[in-house]
Amino acid sequence: MGEVFVAEQTGVGDFRKQLALKLMLADLASDPQHVKLFLAEASIAARLLHPNIVQVFDAGLIDGRYFIAMELIDGVTLAAVVKALRTRNELVSADVLCHVARQSLDALDYVHSAKDEQGRALELVHRDVSPSNLLLTTRGEVKLSDFGIAKMRDSESHTAPGEVRGKLAYLSPELILGATATSRSDLYALGMTLYRLAALTSPFAGSESELIAATRAQRTPLSSHRPDLPAAIINAIERSLAASPAERFSSAAAMRDAFPRGDVETRARELATLVTTAQAMQPPPNVALVSPAPGTKSIDVEVVTNAPADASVPTVLEHVPVTLVERPKWLWWLGAGGVIAAFIAILAVVWSQPPITPPMTAAPADVSADLIEPPRVVDAGIVAAVEPPAIDAGIVERVDAGALIAETEITEVKDDPAKPPRKVAARLTSPAFVSVQAEPWANVELNGKPIGQTPLARVPVSTPNAVLRLTNPKFRAIERKLKLSAGEDLKVNEKLVPR
Repeated sequence: MGEVFVAEQTGVGDFRKQLALKLMLADLASDPQHVKLFLAEASIAARLLHPNIVQVFDAGLIDGRYFIAMELIDGVTLAAVVKALRTRNELVSADVLCHVARQSLDALDYVHSAKDEQGRALELVHRDVSPSNLLLTTRGEVKLSDFGIAKMRDSESHTAPGEVRGKLAYLSPELILGATATSRSDLYALGMTLYRLAALTSPFAGSESELIAATRAQRTPLSSHRPDLPAAIINAIERSLAASPAERFSSAAAMRDAFPRGDVETRARELATLVTTAQAMQPPPNVALVSPAPGTKSIDVEVVTNAPADASVPTVLEHVPVTLVERPKWLWWLGAGGVIAAFIAILAVVWSQPPITPPMTAAPADVSADLIEPPRVVDAGIVAAVEPPAIDAGIVERVDAGALIAETEITEVKDDPAKPPRKVAARLTSPAFVSVQAEPWANVELNGKPIGQTPLARVPVSTPNAVLRLTNPKFRAIERKLKLSAGEDLKVNEKLVPR
C-alpha cells in the first residue's frame, strides 16, 4: 500500500531526529478500502509500546497523502539475513536462532495480551508474521513490524468472505481452509519463519500456490536439515507447525519458554555481526540523480523503492522535479575577488602584531571528531548542509548509539580571586562499560538520563560513580548505585518484581 522513506524531524534549536516515513501510494488514496487498512495499521501500532516492536510516533494526511511516522531501524529484515546466509553457504547458530525466537515471541506475547484503556483484552492478532516483517538491528535486537492487516476485537477485519489475508507460505492450515485468525495462527507463522532461518528453505515440497500443498500434508522434519541443533529447539519449532491449532503452544509465552535461555549479550553480538554482513550485501541506495538535459535548468530525481525479497509488491518508480539555480558568472568572479582581498588583509594584520603568549587555563575537554555530523541526504535527492551542534562552554555531550549522554564539567576560570573555580567532576582515565539485562524488560536510566530499553550492551560510562534505574509500568522500579573503575566491563542482570 505504501513506500517508505528516511525522513528528518526538526524542532527547537538543533533538535533533529531521523524517522521512517511510510507514505500511502497516491493512486490508492481514493480507495476507501485501502485507506481503512492504512489508518487501521496506524491506530493499532500506536497502542503498542514494546522494545521488540517498531514504534509509531504519528500519522496524518498531508497534501492528499496519508502517512505514518515510525521508528527508523538501523538494520535489515530477517529475509535479508536468510538470503545472505544462503549466498555465503552458512548456517545460523543455535544461539542466534534462540535469540531471534525469544525476542520475536516476547513481541507476540505483548501483542496477544494487549489491553485497552478499560483493561479489556484487545484480542489482537498480527496475521502477517514473516521474515520481511521481522527487522534485525545492528545492536542485535529483533523488532516486529507492519500491522497493516492485523485484526483486533470490535474492529472491522477488512476481509471479504472467502478472502484470506497474509503471505501464503506462512498461513496456517486452518486459515487456508477459511477459519478465523487466532494467536496460534501467529505462532504457526513464526514457526515457519524460524524453520526458514534454520534450514534456509521451506519445510514443504511442491508449489505453495496449491491448496492441497498448503494443507501441510508433506512436511520435511527440521532435523533432516539441521541434525546439529539441540533437540529442544527442533521440538519447539516442530510443535509450532502442528496442523491442528490445539497441538501447538497455548501462548507465545509458552513457546518462548521452550527455547533454551542463554547470555543475551553474547547472542545479540553474534546476531549484530550477521546483520552487518547482510547490510554490506544489500543493493546500492535506492535514490539516483538523473543528469539534466543540455540547456535545461531542472532535473528529475529517480526514486526506486525495492520490495523485500519475499514480498509480492511491485517496484515503485517516481520522478521528483528539482530546480537548478544558475549563478551569473560575474557573481562568481566578484566572490572570488572578495575572498582573495580578505585573505591578504588578514595576513597583513597578523604580520603587524607581536607574538601573543596564551594565558594558562584549564585544558579543554577532548571532543572526538565523530561528534560533528556531516551533511546528509534528507529528502529525495535534496542535500541539506547540517550545521555542527553548538557546544556549551561547560558541557560536552556525546551520544553513543542512542544510549548514553555523558557530561563533562570543565573548571571555570575566574578573574575574581574571591570566587573559587568550580570543582572538576571526577572522571575515569578510560571509560567503563555497563551491559544491562532485565526480565521481562525495562526502560533504563543512567544518572537520571534515559539511555534505552533492555537488553543494552556495553554502554560507555566516564564517571566512577553512577546511578542505574530500571522501570517497567507493570513492575516495581529497581535502582542500583554503581562504582566503576577504568576499563571495567560490568554486567547487570535484574529480574523485575510485579507491582
